[in-house]
Amino acid sequence: MFASRIVRRFGNARTYLAANLAIAPFILLLPAAGSGWRLSLFAAGSLVVLTGSTVSNVITATFRGNYIPVQLLGRVTASSRFLVFGTGPLGAVTAGALAATFGIRTAMWALAVLFACTRTLPLATPIRTLRDFPAYRA
Repeated sequence: MFASRIVRRFGNARTYLAANLAIAPFILLLPAAGSGWRLSLFAAGSLVVLTGSTVSNVITATFRGNYIPVQLLGRVTASSRFLVFGTGPLGAVTAGALAATFGIRTAMWALAVLFACTRTLPLATPIRTLRDFPAYRA
């Protein structure tokens, strides 16, 4: 609903970059949450992070479909899914080890800061200068 409108107006590369940068500070609301009114920090942070991540994922999947030749698309998609979903258990083990060693709140802060920092990585690539991602030309 949001991604296609935003992409038409600003371009898919700019929207991808903006979505990733916009969610970075909101992830920090999750470990700041607590009881009472501070529970709303968790809800607000989750809403923004999940919405921005969804926009980013839609743009990524669309780029993959537009850029990768049809005969390779299945392999590239499977490899991408393997890398993305395959790292989930590693993240769970890391989070569990951090929580067991330093406490849950400290682990949440460490992982939230790491997440926020990784969202800025596209700034170090040529994506920051593009309006739109390239498309495959047969």
